[in-house]
Amino acid sequence: MIFTASQIQAMDRTYRLNLINSFPGMKPVNLVGTISSEGLSNLAIISSVVHIGSDPPLIGFMMRPSNTPRHTYTNIKEANEFSINMVTHKFVDRAHFTSGKFSANVSEFQSCGFTESYIAGYHAPLVKESPVKAILSFEEEVHLSSSNSILIVGKIQCLWLQESTLQEDGNINMEKCRPVAVSGLGTYFQPTQLASFPYVGSKVKGLR
Repeated sequence: MIFTASQIQAMDRTYRLNLINSFPGMKPVNLVGTISSEGLSNLAIISSVVHIGSDPPLIGFMMRPSNTPRHTYTNIKEANEFSINMVTHKFVDRAHFTSGKFSANVSEFQSCGFTESYIAGYHAPLVKESPVKAILSFEEEVHLSSSNSILIVGKIQCLWLQESTLQEDGNINMEKCRPVAVSGLGTYFQPTQLASFPYVGSKVKGLR
């Protein structure tokens, strides 16, 4: 089966969203926490969180175009701070419903049953139920004219995780955390570890 660009464009909107969103495969699921200038917390599920760099520690995620107000974006620009919280199998159902269109005066923390947590010296709310989370400072935004989207880039200021999930080599043991992944707009999976290989340096002779 082959779909041309014109056929894809002519598809029903929801069908096209599911097809193109599922094409890259399973993606990590996180909750982005922010707080407004009035002190109201906000929580949004995001499936586009990516590693930008390790030195300095930069993480990014995409903000999609919309004709409605983006409370997450507004809060990040006002506070210059946000949190990223891993979603696990224990609360994926509640995390999914943060994607609903809540009014600006309603906190998704309360509406979807999450507990706000804070670290002294920082303003961004964390999800207490999440086993791995970080507070990031807003560093820059990159506008993509091809999709009218924005790449938000943040620098990790504080990283919190359960000690039992940290391995000697610095990797986080994901099987202990039990994060979920998503394909499309709302089909969730529980990934398992397949293999673990050493870091491949510059002197590679190839595989035989």
